[in-house]
Amino acid sequence: KRQRPQLHVLRGRDLGPGTGLLRMLRVVKNRQTWLLAVDDDHAYHPELLSNLLQFAAGTPGSAVSAHGWLALSTKDAKFAIDTAGPGLARNLRSWDVAAGPVLCHFLGILIQRSMMDGLTGPARSSKCVEHNDIWLSAHLAKHRIRRAMLADPLGAKALKSHAKKGVSLSRRRRRRPEEDCVQ
Repeated sequence: KRQRPQLHVLRGRDLGPGTGLLRMLRVVKNRQTWLLAVDDDHAYHPELLSNLLQFAAGTPGSAVSAHGWLALSTKDAKFAIDTAGPGLARNLRSWDVAAGPVLCHFLGILIQRSMMDGLTGPARSSKCVEHNDIWLSAHLAKHRIRRAMLADPLGAKALKSHAKKGVSLSRRRRRRPEEDCVQ
């Protein structure tokens, strides 16, 4: 913080996926501010923010992430996955419903405050409550905000302290499959 006085780290009580995003809305008022959201159960490359800012500069008006995925219809997915090569294929999924791109928050997402105007999390009873990646990407799509992903984890690594337990550092269980939420 001393080296970069304009950098502010927000911490708060974990109320589930999306807690940090929703907290940022209440705290950050300047609509031009870029916000970086990451998870508590990964270690990140020291240049993550710089890399995402450079990517954002090359894709004006887009929310950007290090990683994400695109769901293709079952009919199209096999061909796309087979021809894409391993680097891109890991970002493609075969589902009944085409969806995406969905930006993955857990490996780092960079978004401008103005892109989050009107963002609310789903109801606690929703199948999507555990999937902040999906409800944030749905919000961006609804507001016609482009989503772009590098398709590269940029050196992020899961922390070994939680790997065997299946929980994050905040002790929340890892998410269940998101298929029910996308449909």
